[in-house]
Amino acid sequence: MHLMLSRHGIWYYRKSYSLASGKRKEIRKSLGTRSKREAKILAAKLFSLSHSAEIGQIATNIITQDKIPSLEICISNYLRENSHLWQERHKFRIEGILKQLPKLHLERADVSKLKNKWLRTKSIATVNKCLGYCSMFYKWLQAEYDGIENLFGKVKLKGHVEKSRKAYTKDELVKFYNLAIQLREKGMESHFWFLMIGRYTGMRANEVCQLKPSDVDLDLNVFYVRGEVLKTKTSNRVIPIHPRLLELGLCKFLDTRSERLMEHWKASKRSFAAMPTKWYSNFRNRNGLPDYHSLRHTVATEMKSSGVPAQFSAAILGHINGNITFDRYGHSIAIEKLSEAINCLD
Repeated sequence: MHLMLSRHGIWYYRKSYSLASGKRKEIRKSLGTRSKREAKILAAKLFSLSHSAEIGQIATNIITQDKIPSLEICISNYLRENSHLWQERHKFRIEGILKQLPKLHLERADVSKLKNKWLRTKSIATVNKCLGYCSMFYKWLQAEYDGIENLFGKVKLKGHVEKSRKAYTKDELVKFYNLAIQLREKGMESHFWFLMIGRYTGMRANEVCQLKPSDVDLDLNVFYVRGEVLKTKTSNRVIPIHPRLLELGLCKFLDTRSERLMEHWKASKRSFAAMPTKWYSNFRNRNGLPDYHSLRHTVATEMKSSGVPAQFSAAILGHINGNITFDRYGHSIAIEKLSEAINCLD
């Protein structure tokens, strides 16, 4: 029946034939469906079309894939066919990169120009990611159409990869606390709690910004991390509330919230933390502090220095799933260990 199933679960029409030189050539055509029954019907139509003398020219255009759509249509088809592989924000990022391609059929000078453009504003590691996204797109094009060349396959940059983030030093933490108190004195409660929750939980910015009042259980003294947009499946977790947050008035702050704890900032489907992280980026540059994500490294470093077992610190940071259990009635040994781990933070 000339059918082939791709690794992404999409059915293809596949036809092989011999050239005059004696070599064999294979043509593939995406049927755009994951249903085998539907794929059989579409493949049968293509097969009969290719053997019809009355519309032979039309069949040739379809089977040999001579006519390639525009770059915009190709990008749209690629994103639609592979959307199940990515989260929404990841898809949005890839789309933004592919739309920077000047044309479909590129020359080496075009790739070099694009690479140099990215290097002016991005790190080597990020540029390599962009090149990788383009390479995957052109590999997909090669499977769809003839006459496509992938010039992104062997252009990975060599050099020093961006240095990993460092934890806050003791002096930086003192400055961090003092600046947070100043924000509170100015009436900037959301900004204050955005900093404090990140400091005493190790949550990612996007996780903090998705917290709802119902995600804070004051009876069991825990945060439930269960947002709509999480980085990984292991991000769903339970984190004990640090006593310092209760001392600072977390209960009172919750009484002023209705939908989200960080409802001061407008959220988007792709990222709940876009606005607060942009604010903190400007804030920390003015005050000489590390970035927000470095708070996670600070939490990890302090727990490691205090001798917290790796499986417990990983459970708090959302790096594992399933090994740490939580008993709803508070009798689980695991949650007690997690509380001990959180309480080691100064």
